[in-house]
Amino acid sequence: MPVPNDARGRVIGGWVFAINFAWIGQMTLGYIAESVGVESALAGAGGLVVATGLVIFFLSPRLPQV
Repeated sequence: MPVPNDARGRVIGGWVFAINFAWIGQMTLGYIAESVGVESALAGAGGLVVATGLVIFFLSPRLPQV
């Protein structure tokens, strides 16, 4: 999906932010996996991703129009 030139800097900034801070989520997920098990940790992380996506979808005024 092409990105308009006026939004390109924000998109790249968001991507760099996500890549550079991924280790925080990875360490947290590793700790949770050691505590409750890998399957439960991955199921919880997946549920959190789905829930976050649904919240963003329903609270963002522009997304349903796309």
